[in-house]
Amino acid sequence: MSFSWVSYYKELASKLLEYKDNRNKLVKIVYGLNDEYIDFLRESETKKEFDDIHPFVVYAIFSRLFLIGKKQTILEYFKKEFDLKSEIPVDFDGIPSINPQKSFWGLEWFKDDSEMIKQNWDLFEIASAEKLDEERFIKAFDFVIQQNGAKWNVTHALFRAFPDKFLSLDENSRNYLTTHGIQVMKDKDFNGKTYLELLNIVKTKLNSKELKDENLINLSHNSWLAGNEAVNYWLIAPGDQGNMWDVFSKNNEIGIAWDDLGDISSYKNDFDTFKNAYMDTYHSDDKDYKGNHPKQIWDFYKSINIGDVIFARKGVLQIVGMGKVVSDFFYDGSEMNIPNYEKLNGRKLGNGLLLNKQLEIPYIN
Repeated sequence: MSFSWVSYYKELASKLLEYKDNRNKLVKIVYGLNDEYIDFLRESETKKEFDDIHPFVVYAIFSRLFLIGKKQTILEYFKKEFDLKSEIPVDFDGIPSINPQKSFWGLEWFKDDSEMIKQNWDLFEIASAEKLDEERFIKAFDFVIQQNGAKWNVTHALFRAFPDKFLSLDENSRNYLTTHGIQVMKDKDFNGKTYLELLNIVKTKLNSKELKDENLINLSHNSWLAGNEAVNYWLIAPGDQGNMWDVFSKNNEIGIAWDDLGDISSYKNDFDTFKNAYMDTYHSDDKDYKGNHPKQIWDFYKSINIGDVIFARKGVLQIVGMGKVVSDFFYDGSEMNIPNYEKLNGRKLGNGLLLNKQLEIPYIN
């Protein structure tokens, strides 16, 4: 893996620091880009432009784009304007994707944002130092993450500018660290101190080879790979005519009944034993009961993976909601008389959506 973007991004960070006290020129350079790239930095009605800017916004201009060609066009422009020596990246592997609508912070219309801009410059400058002043960093970091839209996104921005020094805590990276036994702070505990503590833990485990990733850049890339493995899509009928979906979505859960079978996981990995128990329990001669239903129930337990997407259906043609699976199978026989659940983040979809009858995806009835 070449990670050709690293040298360019690091050189750009060094060059931007030269504009801390010459920000009028930096603003002029930014607004010299074609309108399609910087229209988000104009007030929607009046098209007024910001008269000050901070370095994280510069990175946001190309980081918020998904098409490599458009990123490279902007980087070509900055290479010329900032007299950068690094080659234009040919790949962007390992850089966390960001939501374009949450790509920057610290600039606000109809409000004095000068202090917020200063705080971002301070953090950027402190982060660039060869030896990090942790006390100053924590103070600056805590100021910036209070800004609207900043929070966890600040870690992504620090990683882009200083990829061999800072850890991005995007969703993929947080999940990756957790699966490798590293506890990530909860949202309410996120601050400069806890961030540096986690960063030091990760660096220690990288150095000791307890984590197999070569460095923070490889870790970010491997986190993305782990978070974008093949996703399966499943259909499930949550009760008669989808009547249980409101309850499930409220609780961020999805489940199946078949109460008399008890805890499906008690059958471990033995499908034949489970199928025999199913047949003994329901005594049905219907072919679906003998064939499809045992396999569908077993798939709910064994085949659905974290990250898979479940669509809740009403009848044959209508989708009433969907959710992404975020936990392993668990058993709870105490609620709603529906003992077997896959936990997910549920949310509503518009009614009236039709399924393509030729859609070949696994399903659970």
